[in-house]
Amino acid sequence: MAAIGVGLGGGAFAILAKLGASASSFPSHPRLPDAVERNTGGSQVAQGFVFFVLVYLAALVKAQSLRYFGLSLLFIILAFSGEALLQWLSIGAEH
Repeated sequence: MAAIGVGLGGGAFAILAKLGASASSFPSHPRLPDAVERNTGGSQVAQGFVFFVLVYLAALVKAQSLRYFGLSLLFIILAFSGEALLQWLSIGAEH
């Protein structure tokens, strides 16, 4: 079950990364792929709403049984770390 939670969390990480990345946030960062730099989107509000929906769904799964606690916890932690990492990168790129 934990591996499923990590896999789903990785998917949520990618979704939140796509929503949060913008060309102005990452000006020619050497470690980011070109696809991130070409992205013209980037909405922290949309990122927050999607994160809320994902956490709510994970909480519903956890409410079914304590058997799914590890799955939902790892999912939430990995998704949140993706959002926090992108915020950190965008702050670091401004300086």
